[in-house]
Amino acid sequence: MLLDLLKKISFLEICGFDEDINFGPDAWDFDRWIKEISKVGIIKAHLYHNEREFNITWYLRKKGHYSNKLGKYIGKWGTDDPEIKKQFGMRCKLINVFVENGKWVKLLRHPAKTFGICFLRFMVGITYLRARR
Repeated sequence: MLLDLLKKISFLEICGFDEDINFGPDAWDFDRWIKEISKVGIIKAHLYHNEREFNITWYLRKKGHYSNKLGKYIGKWGTDDPEIKKQFGMRCKLINVFVENGKWVKLLRHPAKTFGICFLRFMVGITYLRARR
């Protein structure tokens, strides 16, 4: 978990997680506060996130729940905030996350997985739009 990667003093310095936006954008918010007080980087090691056996219904329900907190997160930082514009811009969501740091090479090597990722991103988008109604 994130806390294992941080010094306790840093966590206390930023007063922990914002409980008003928990379950979803809280990680983005936390990352922004950490960047205010410390240098951050990308680790080279693999990081595994085990969500047990994959269940698309459960996955999309979880993403729908996360989307309910996005308004509070955006409201906290403001719609004109450059990071908000980047995080919620179509370019970032549909292109950058798939090509940054040479990820596009892996996508070309695994077309079936690439299709699966694109399908999931599409379904998450539909789930987000439905939750915003």
